[in-house]
Amino acid sequence: MAGDIVAELGHLFLGTRLKRLAERMQADVQKVAAAAGLPILPSQYPLLAIIEREGSMTVGQIAEALGISQPGVTRNIARLAELGLVDMAREGRDQRQKSVSLSAAGKAAMEVSKREVWPRIDMAVAAMCEDLSGPLLGQISAIERALDETPLDRRANALGLTILRYDDALAHHFHDINAEWIESMYRLEQTDRDVLENPRERIDNSNDALVNDDRERRYLAVFNN
Repeated sequence: MAGDIVAELGHLFLGTRLKRLAERMQADVQKVAAAAGLPILPSQYPLLAIIEREGSMTVGQIAEALGISQPGVTRNIARLAELGLVDMAREGRDQRQKSVSLSAAGKAAMEVSKREVWPRIDMAVAAMCEDLSGPLLGQISAIERALDETPLDRRANALGLTILRYDDALAHHFHDINAEWIESMYRLEQTDRDVLENPRERIDNSNDALVNDDRERRYLAVFNN
């Protein structure tokens, strides 16, 4: 069997090796997304993420924000439009300019992604890289060996992480988890107790309202994500 010439020639083929590693990891991420019922490709996630964060954007603005080529953005946006995940509209009087925004389906897909896909991948990659040290090429080799042993999607599934939508039956867990971290970092105050003991009323029913208390904002993130 021929040796791995891309790895053997080190820095000379570093770009090719990094591309190969990226394609390998993205293929595993796609498996995790598919298991969650999502048709999204890993290369499309940065586009969805920037549109979700910034709101309606043109293709040129997306390309500039992400630092990637405009033709690549155009192809991915066209595919996302076919999937019904983004909406496109003319920008002002310039008929050549189109603004891109998340559709209702795109917003729902992002919600599922951030709940069921992103945390798994983030934890799996962090765990795989936490012991890396030394020169870059050695670190890349270590990542490749780790993926040979256990692909990223299997690492993500092995974490045992399950993120659930809030349900009243989970109210006591919501209370205990939040109370634990608050008491470890701050002091549990009456405002905290009001929120944790009445999450449906204090958080869920005020999703559309501006929450002024910083700590309540963190509750909201825990509750919805």
